[in-house]
Amino acid sequence: MDNINIKFTVDSDQLNKALKMVSIVSPQFISQQERGFLFVVNGDTCSVYSKNSAHEARSSFPISDVEGSGSFMYPSDYIGVFEFISGPIMFTATSEGESFKVKYTFGTSGAVERVSFDPRTMISFESNIQEAMSQAPKEFNIKILQLAFGMTKPFMAKASDNVNYEFYKTIQIFGDDGDPELAKKANGYVLTSNGTEACYFHSEAFLNKGLAAASQHLSLLESFMSQSSGAIHIYKTARGTYAVNANKDVVGWPHYEHSYKKFSYYVKTDQVVVKVPSKDMYHQLKLMRAGVPKDKSRIRLNFDSSNGNFWFSSIDEGSAITSLPVPPKEVVEAKMGLAINVNVNHMLHLFENLKGEWVEFRVMHLPPNAQRTKDSYMLRTIDEFVVSGEGAVIGGSGAENVLEGTYICKVTRFTPGID
Repeated sequence: MDNINIKFTVDSDQLNKALKMVSIVSPQFISQQERGFLFVVNGDTCSVYSKNSAHEARSSFPISDVEGSGSFMYPSDYIGVFEFISGPIMFTATSEGESFKVKYTFGTSGAVERVSFDPRTMISFESNIQEAMSQAPKEFNIKILQLAFGMTKPFMAKASDNVNYEFYKTIQIFGDDGDPELAKKANGYVLTSNGTEACYFHSEAFLNKGLAAASQHLSLLESFMSQSSGAIHIYKTARGTYAVNANKDVVGWPHYEHSYKKFSYYVKTDQVVVKVPSKDMYHQLKLMRAGVPKDKSRIRLNFDSSNGNFWFSSIDEGSAITSLPVPPKEVVEAKMGLAINVNVNHMLHLFENLKGEWVEFRVMHLPPNAQRTKDSYMLRTIDEFVVSGEGAVIGGSGAENVLEGTYICKVTRFTPGID
């Protein structure tokens, strides 16, 4: 390897912005004490990379007064110093044999010199990025994607959960790629489930755009989006998935095998369909959660088919609590009254973070049969609203005027009753 001799000047704000972006991937230790970011100088651009066993990140920034080209490492433990520097920073990276150093100066007399290490120990994944970006991307509106993730994530199994199927640890957006039959049913849906509860988020903003974000990679993508604006482009290869924002920053994660291969949206006829005030139902459920022992979750859901009122109750070891009734806005179907056991935590999931003032609450009764020895109940809320391209809710359920650049979103939350 030829000796390194690179000089350039960079604005501190540009450098700190790039380092903040790539720091969402904590670089792995190359040896016992060597961990750092790879800097690659090419013309009037410097790209900085971070990589560990699971994730990769790249960000670039303009440079001036450039002499030489190539790569060098900067120890990641000391990047915090740059946050306290303003104005231009002059870098000099050198090597002599197996000795590597990086020096920078700033202001009238500020100077720092660090021992570095061989940049060949850190492999750039630039070739993987270029391979991915040779394909046509799927474009996602960041604000709407963040909204969908925020609303569906509570229904996803956690990385540490013991589940029957690993795809329960994934937020999946179904597009037009993969199985045509699956795409026919699921195109435009975001799905999460923990095996008991489930959430479906449907929007035309996701039509023909497939993406799977497993729990161990989700925080990376969320951190990336929080530092990005506008849209991100998703590129998928056999090796992994890459997200690229408007500034050409990149994060990547390896291909994940566990994804949903089947899709079904529950469309059978419900015996109870009532439009209820979202906040009132949530408030009475919060009252119940506070009023029953913390280690208990079973409460009673009651419905009076004569007036459409819902209320909740619980009796436990001689103690009793009954909520206030929640009158309906509209009773669409009331074929039976209800007095069924439900999980209060799961019921809260049905009614929290709703966007519409009113929500459609549906209950299906499944009588005993050859597979079921007892009555079963399936409960859903359907929350429909309109969002702008900036992710702002601009209309609740039943909005009539859908302007150009806005999207109708329908969120279905599901939980079963309990014995």
